Order: sequence, then C-alpha cells, then structure tokens
Amino acid sequence: MASTVAISHFNVSDPEFSVRSAAVQAAREQHWYATTNLGVAVLRYEECAALLKDRRLRQGSGRWPAHYGITEGTLAQWWADMMLSQEGEDHARLRRLANPAFAPRLLEAMTPAFTALAHELIDGYSELGYC
Repeated sequence: MASTVAISHFNVSDPEFSVRSAAVQAAREQHWYATTNLGVAVLRYEECAALLKDRRLRQGSGRWPAHYGITEGTLAQWWADMMLSQEGEDHARLRRLANPAFAPRLLEAMTPAFTALAHELIDGYSELGYC
C-alpha cells in the first residue's frame, strides 16, 4: 500500500532555514526524506546510513561542478581530485593516507587555534546579522 503522508519541502537557501527547526523535526517523524530547492534531503540516520552503503548510488557532490556547468579549469580539476569526490578503492586509499592527520590527540592540540580562527571569521560578519 502506498504511503499517503505528505512529503515536506524546505528551501535550504533561505537564511531563516535551520536543520534543527521544529518543522524539520516534524518532517523527520512523518517521513525519512523531504524535498528541497537543491534536491532530496534524507532526514533519518538509518536511511542515510543505508544509502551511503548502497553501491548502486554515487556520491553526489563529486558531480557538483558539472551540474552547474563547470567542466573545465582549476576548480573543476581540484574538485574532481579531492578525496570527497572519489569513489571505491580510490576513496579508501586516500582515507587511509589522511587518517593519521585526524588522530584525536592531534586534533585536540589544534582545537585552540581552530577556535580562535572560527571566532575571527565570525567576528568578520557578525555585525551584518547574517552569513
């Protein structure tokens, strides 16, 4: 039997949109996904995990530049080469190489510097009231 639950739609480009909003929480309880102005948003952990493991699907951000007509140049090449755009064994190999850089002890040592940088960036636009 087909579901009769209405699928929620969100404009994720709206500066007022928040993934923590009551509307998103209600949508999550109603259905596992919602539509957005940028495509489908998976709202539940279990379904997201299942989709990420499904080999029939491809990592969407790898094709982001081409989707917007960027097929040549420095940005297109950089995007194609970065780890998040890789699939399968290439992604696994790059992840193994990068994992030591994300060791908890190393990250803990960097936390004060990253916190200071975050505050510096936020201070640069906080008076505007949006970002």
